[in-house]
Amino acid sequence: MRSDDRIEKALARAVELGEVGVQVAAYLGDELIVDAWTGVADPRDRRPVDGDTLFPVFSVSKALLATAIQLQCERGLVDMDEPVATYWPEYGQRGKERITVGHVLTHRAGVPHMPPDLDAAGLADWDAITSWLAGVEPLHPPGERSMYHSMSFGHILGEVVRRTDPEHRPYDRFLREELCLPIGADDVWDVLPAEHEHRVARLTWGPNPPKRAPMTGVPLLSMPRRSVRTPTAGTTPGSGRRRSRRRAR
Repeated sequence: MRSDDRIEKALARAVELGEVGVQVAAYLGDELIVDAWTGVADPRDRRPVDGDTLFPVFSVSKALLATAIQLQCERGLVDMDEPVATYWPEYGQRGKERITVGHVLTHRAGVPHMPPDLDAAGLADWDAITSWLAGVEPLHPPGERSMYHSMSFGHILGEVVRRTDPEHRPYDRFLREELCLPIGADDVWDVLPAEHEHRVARLTWGPNPPKRAPMTGVPLLSMPRRSVRTPTAGTTPGSGRRRSRRRAR
């Protein structure tokens, strides 16, 4: 563990304020100058956080996918001003013909929704979800509005990466082999192998949970609900604890 007194005090204070467990790392150029952790990874058995603990990151993973798209742009395989259908012809139907890669990256594609019957098991079926997204009608013309593409972002752009990869690798393999391993980030996983499950921190609300469940009172057919669909496929601690979600491609 590399740190100094200021970082140790800050981490201790974070736990005092309700943080359950945390890791922090910082680089100066290529040098790792901070590598510290504190708290517990599982409140049930008090398993401590250490340097090998894995944390689910939810939508932070969008930055990785955006970087993968940028890499394909650098290679001349993707143009952000081109329609998604240029690379994924089946997508160019029902009003989605003019949706560009850039529209999706900036959450202005008009396709923030996911299949209405999506559950944790269905989340693992990449082909079924992308087929549904290819056939769905957008909610508005591209570029007209900004609507957070909570989960569809990953499937639409991940399919563009897969289709433009000369090897046609699934996005999780592309991410690992083209972005993570070359820079030594060998412990970043889009699809978590079963043998690493024991390292995952158990998500919890901590000592001060919200007084009501997320989206309480939000209509079932509203766009925030439709973009996530169900608690089993959403962003609550309960959904994040599901192994099926961590292994979903």
